[in-house]
Amino acid sequence: MACLVASLIIPLLLVFEVRTVQRSKGVCAAKSSCNEGGDAHFLQACVSNTPSDHFLMENEHDSEAYFFLNAVCPHLTKTPNVPLCCDTSQLLQLKNQMEAVRTLLRRCPSCLQNFQSMWCNVLCHPDQSTFVEVTAADPYNGRFDDDAPSKYNESVDAVTVYLTEDFATKLYQSCASVKFPSTGLYVISAMCSGRPPSTCGPQKFLDYIGAKSNRRSPSDFTFVVVDETTQTPSGIKPLDLDLFHCSESGFNNSEPCSCVDCPQSCAKMDAPVQSVSEDEATRTPWRLLGVSGYVILVSVAYIAISCIYIVVSYMHCLYYKKPDLDNSVFLPPSNQGHKSTSTKSQGMACSGGGANNPNGGNSATGSDCGANGAVGGGCQSSEAVIVEIGVFEQISRRFQKGLNRFFYKWGLTMASQPVAALLFGTMLVAICSNGLHYVRWTTDPVELWSSKTSQAYQEMQHFNAHFGPFYRIEQVIVKLKPNTTAPTDPFYTPSKAADKARPSKFSPILDAHILHEVLYLQENISSLVVYSERHERNVTLSDVCHKPMAPLNDNCAVMSVTEWFQNSHENIDQVRYKTARKRVIVADHYKHLAACIESSTRIDDGTPLHRSCLASWGGVVDPLIALGGFQDAEYERASALVITFLVRNSLNSRETELAEDFEAGYLRKVREFQVEHPHLSVAYQAQRSIEDEIERESAGDIKTVLCSYLIMFGYITLCLGRVGGCSLRSLVDMKVTVGIGGVVIVMSSVVCSIGVFGFIGVPATLIIMEVVPFLVLAVGVDNIFILVQYFQRYRPKNKDESLEVRIATVFSRVAPSMLLSSSAEALAFFLGAMTPMPAVRTFSLYAGMAVAFDFLFQITCFVGLLTLDAKRQRGARLDVACCFPVENCDKARQQEGMVYSLFRNYYSPILFSDTVRPLVIVIFGGWFIACVCMMPHIPIGLDQSLSVPSDSYMRDYFSAISEDLNVGSPVYFVLKGPFPYDDPDKRKLVCGLAGCSLDSIVEQISRAADESNVTKIAKMPNSWVDDYLDWSDPQSGCCRFYEDDQRKFCNASVKLQSCNTCEFDGGRLEGDQFYDLLPFFLRDIPTADCPKAGKASYADAVSLQSLDRQMEGDTSGDGERVMVVASHFMTYHTALRTSQDFTEALTQSRLLAAKISDTIGIEVYPYSVFYVFYEQYLTIVEDTFFNMSVSLVSIFLVTFFFLGLDLVSALFVGLTILMIIVSMCGLMYLWDISLNAISLVNLVMAVGISVEFCAHTVRTFAVNPNPSRLQRAKDSLLEMGSSVLSGITLTKLGGILVLGFSNSQLFKVFYFRMYLGIVIFGAAHGLAFLPVLLSYIGPSTKELRHRPNVQAPVSAANSVKQRCRTCNCCRTSSPVDTKTPSDAFNKDKRRRPNKNTTRDNSLLASSSAAGNAHNIDGTSQTIDEDTLLTDKAERNSKSGESELISTSADENVDSLMIESKRVAALTGPSRKLLDNCVSESNVDSLINV
Repeated sequence: MACLVASLIIPLLLVFEVRTVQRSKGVCAAKSSCNEGGDAHFLQACVSNTPSDHFLMENEHDSEAYFFLNAVCPHLTKTPNVPLCCDTSQLLQLKNQMEAVRTLLRRCPSCLQNFQSMWCNVLCHPDQSTFVEVTAADPYNGRFDDDAPSKYNESVDAVTVYLTEDFATKLYQSCASVKFPSTGLYVISAMCSGRPPSTCGPQKFLDYIGAKSNRRSPSDFTFVVVDETTQTPSGIKPLDLDLFHCSESGFNNSEPCSCVDCPQSCAKMDAPVQSVSEDEATRTPWRLLGVSGYVILVSVAYIAISCIYIVVSYMHCLYYKKPDLDNSVFLPPSNQGHKSTSTKSQGMACSGGGANNPNGGNSATGSDCGANGAVGGGCQSSEAVIVEIGVFEQISRRFQKGLNRFFYKWGLTMASQPVAALLFGTMLVAICSNGLHYVRWTTDPVELWSSKTSQAYQEMQHFNAHFGPFYRIEQVIVKLKPNTTAPTDPFYTPSKAADKARPSKFSPILDAHILHEVLYLQENISSLVVYSERHERNVTLSDVCHKPMAPLNDNCAVMSVTEWFQNSHENIDQVRYKTARKRVIVADHYKHLAACIESSTRIDDGTPLHRSCLASWGGVVDPLIALGGFQDAEYERASALVITFLVRNSLNSRETELAEDFEAGYLRKVREFQVEHPHLSVAYQAQRSIEDEIERESAGDIKTVLCSYLIMFGYITLCLGRVGGCSLRSLVDMKVTVGIGGVVIVMSSVVCSIGVFGFIGVPATLIIMEVVPFLVLAVGVDNIFILVQYFQRYRPKNKDESLEVRIATVFSRVAPSMLLSSSAEALAFFLGAMTPMPAVRTFSLYAGMAVAFDFLFQITCFVGLLTLDAKRQRGARLDVACCFPVENCDKARQQEGMVYSLFRNYYSPILFSDTVRPLVIVIFGGWFIACVCMMPHIPIGLDQSLSVPSDSYMRDYFSAISEDLNVGSPVYFVLKGPFPYDDPDKRKLVCGLAGCSLDSIVEQISRAADESNVTKIAKMPNSWVDDYLDWSDPQSGCCRFYEDDQRKFCNASVKLQSCNTCEFDGGRLEGDQFYDLLPFFLRDIPTADCPKAGKASYADAVSLQSLDRQMEGDTSGDGERVMVVASHFMTYHTALRTSQDFTEALTQSRLLAAKISDTIGIEVYPYSVFYVFYEQYLTIVEDTFFNMSVSLVSIFLVTFFFLGLDLVSALFVGLTILMIIVSMCGLMYLWDISLNAISLVNLVMAVGISVEFCAHTVRTFAVNPNPSRLQRAKDSLLEMGSSVLSGITLTKLGGILVLGFSNSQLFKVFYFRMYLGIVIFGAAHGLAFLPVLLSYIGPSTKELRHRPNVQAPVSAANSVKQRCRTCNCCRTSSPVDTKTPSDAFNKDKRRRPNKNTTRDNSLLASSSAAGNAHNIDGTSQTIDEDTLLTDKAERNSKSGESELISTSADENVDSLMIESKRVAALTGPSRKLLDNCVSESNVDSLINV
């Protein structure tokens, strides 16, 4: 192509001697050919200074010349026998040169005609002397022999041409935007020393095309652009002709230039589409004092609301602390004169009154016993009203009762048969683990992150099927390290001339010795032989590389600067001198680099070297790809050399494996080069590099992960047990076996989950091994701690109660909560599998199944293991070494755990104090609002450098491509399906030549490239249609058939006179001829004579389908009929450096493709190799919202169902989890954690783990019959909070902190930071915010409802309490704080040692407290007085500690009925004593409850 470009410069043929000249009309400064047979490349004009001659047509050559002149300069042939300053030989030479130029400029007829018009006027205009001045003549006429000068006519050696400014400007502007279709580069750059149009201009353009140094002109042409200030010689009248604007029609009404080549033709183009992010970025935000105004408004509003809330809360507390006010949950009748309080009053109860007052709301009977009543001996009674419970409450009671009974029986069965339970679990694990043999581990990033139903995946499949997979890229980026001096290569020493000749505009990276070193590396890689163990053969680069010119050229396609030197050290070192007319011309590698940078398509660089710029493999190496680190197309200032090896990427696994084996050897070779050349900064990568580094990272972090899990396992085994008694007792009370068993259960559940899906065929990912064990361990540990600590705190009523019954009772109290949390988590994960993202879907399936197995093993194996361990402990045998009993050891004593004591003595009183509670609500509310405001600003994407270890060579490569590469990945706009290319009218929608539609695919992509900062499109597309039409043009000389066989194609490289050019009916390619010649175009190899041949650029751009028929009369098979089923138009993205850039590029490309599809009427889609990975970020926000919503809804429904259709409790669980997730989003923004598939998996996991932090507490609160919300919140926190803290919180915290020491940036960012956030925010909300919120507005107890201001019969329970108070049976000893009514009874019992009285008082207290004394659910209908006294004495010996295990509302009603029956069964003195306090009718009423 360079040779053709040079022809544009055809200042052809004129040279003039300095002498006295006549400047007037009709006079020629030079004419005719002067040096025929000389050594010059072109004919030179002779110095003339004579009148112009009439052009005579004496033969066919004269006619041919005249017709050409009439075509390019019709104004000179308006009259017959027009006088001219040129002859036939000059015109024919001009025609030949212009035919080559036509191939490049025919895209824009106006430019081509203006260009030809200028040269034909300079050469032939009859008034030539008025604007052409000969400044130098050559007496030797271009010859260099010893003949005398007088032997030849003087030829023109230098000339000055005067042009008007308007003429020069119009000429330049008409050609400034014309592009090469195959490369997208500007033609003007090749005619302006490589400068882009923005830095070129009319004068520089004319200077270059007129310079003799470009070796395309026989004489030096100096163009002088004359303006108002220019002084010209006398008689000079600058040339000023009417030229065509590029948007205007030329001679013979030719089409104006297209929008691609003429911006003025795009006057009506639409504004580029801006993405939402780009549009928001251009807005000016409202700011106040440097801060967003919206943030200030929200902050001020929240602070104001918080202040009002705190003031109101404190005033309310002060008001309700007055001793004469009642804070009872029951409303007294209106005629009693008491202030009535509503349920809302209960929620605002203050810790100093109401709820904690011994005579206030802590009484289950609702008695209004103030301090005066206690002292004076008579209390005013509030007559409570029992209201029938609703349908939901009835369902709830029955459901909870059914759950308790079911799990009691289940626990009794498992505890009775512990060995069978363990064997069942072992067999199940053995069966499921067989599925591990069928597990398919997915490591392919495409399968991990892209759904097979996604748009990008489908488009990738279509592209691969029709054009083949995109190449495997092996790339090396070489830079000079700062402040280092490169040693001279010992093998190839550049010459002194070349060493001293570096121009200042060239950077040091382009020095000859650096090029030698780079070529040395390239040669080593090209000659590398790698042994493939998988296929037992040697593999070389030639076996796997892309060879675009095969079979004629078997070299591999390599994009490198050294390809401009054909990979030859000799060519780099070559320095050529030329002496002509006492001048010495020196050409070295810098001159060659400059020529190739100007136009990498040159066959001859135009220097004395006469070297080609084409690569050794026959293609073009674009400086935009081979150089890096430059600005504004100043390629000479590049700071980096880029070597890119194109390796075939096949769908055949065998070929892929061979390529991978070669890449392994390639990486080793580059590392060796890096060590041997310390002065060079070498960044490199292979296609397999990411997967290799991720695998290395995973292997390197095994120790860290194992250490993390060992810490968690160790904590579990050590903290489950309690130390007490003698020194050996601690070895008995340890729970190492139980802890190890719990951990084994967790791991077994993961194994079973993987095995089950292995049987099913669901592929597994590495994320499963990284995340699922962490999740299941969190869930399992929480349940283990709750169950074990509940068992440790439980005190049986009957000292003879068997161990199995004790475990069954504990299990019946804990298992419903375990079922609630596990079911909610499993359902949330299973529903989360509806997401289209494969990694998230796979994680959700495996996690849901693992949680389900974990729950199954816990209610079977762990119950059996706990039973066996309890028997061991009861038998005083050592833990682990259970065969060794410990003799003479104290009995195990019940002790509070450290965490439990901390909660009871410090944390709970502080948290529920009047000062802290409002602050908790304000702080958490403010944090929630702040996080909501931060959510829209969470970065989206994944920094590639995070996916590799911190010491990986890929981090240097990522840094290098971000800093040094000036162009992004190729992008293909694919026409999906057949298109009527053979219809000239329809074809205008897919071409970019003159006459094509302004809305064609080429035009629209080119306009998008003009707005590259928005569209991310770097350049105009390669258009195979345009080049095919140019190739088939008869005047191009490319499309030829053999003269003796019109069915056999004659390649452009064939130099035979017997090849005839193609001819078409009507003069244009249409109908079947379009498809008949297309295969020949795609197989034709480019040459200097035919640069438009399509094999190099378009062999893979068109997908052909055979029609199973041959051209008529053809038997060779060359003329097979085909049709185009798919084709693409390739361009490049701009340099993309961040995930946001990649995502924006995908978005803009799809917007552009959709617009093109609507315009041309066929589906068009964009494809780039990274689209399949970054498509997830287009919908990541929607996917996150969907997954979070589905998980929250499923948890809400499960909670609603398992709490007996308790809507309020389910809402509290959902609200708390929502706040935890929003807090995690705030953490992601503050800690620079981007939203991607990994973080989405962690958020889904966070939803599941959050259930453990709140579900147990809410259920315990909901089933607690105490009417005071504050007291129920305290009980729930004390009962479940300590287990949650010591279980899931501290266990996971220890393991997570270890992850912070990982070498993996991925682990640090997405696991350490996010896991830490999950635990901290989960614990904060579950142990602080949720209990406080429940103490304010938690759901009311289901046991008793009240109806205000309604007179009703006095309840049995209240009647008993009133009569008891009258005879001083139940009055508390003092108005000080007590924990429960049973504690008050215990104090009375110490004053009354009478056995029968104590027993009766116990029964009355049990009845009046509505079941707060915790009995086993209906397991015994008789009572033993001694047992009861013993049990009460044990409780008193615990310093007044209240019973901690809250029973459900159903159990309390049953307990009340049992105690009432026992009261009715009393006889003797006890009955008489009771009769004095309670009438028989009231007892009967109590029984009827």
